[in-house]
Amino acid sequence: MGRRRSFTGSQVSLDAFRYRTSSLAESHIESVILAKFVESVQRCPDQNARAALKVLCDLYALDRIWNDIGTYRNVDYVAPNKAKAIHKHVEHLCFQVRNIAGELVDAFDLPDHITRAPMAMQSEAYSQYTQYVGF
Repeated sequence: MGRRRSFTGSQVSLDAFRYRTSSLAESHIESVILAKFVESVQRCPDQNARAALKVLCDLYALDRIWNDIGTYRNVDYVAPNKAKAIHKHVEHLCFQVRNIAGELVDAFDLPDHITRAPMAMQSEAYSQYTQYVGF
């Protein structure tokens, strides 16, 4: 039979410390990324591009909050109605991104063989693929 490994109090404490340190480091990096994102949006000279970047920046920030919403709710930092409002706003921002998704993809100047994948195409273009393969 295998021996069960028992953890001492110091091992448990060390594991908890590692987890908290890792979480703090991740939070710090996310705050640096968000600060740089906000700076970039503010410095963008093109008004249309700035508006698109602001939507993406807001979506990034709210996604990071939503990722840890359970923690925020457990410590009563975010009330349930605020959590619902955040979720609803994320859905609204996703809808806005959907409307500009083509322009965002075009901004990366990707080759056609990548952007012509069936899932990247409109339904009419997708039907060409399905007809070609016999559906």
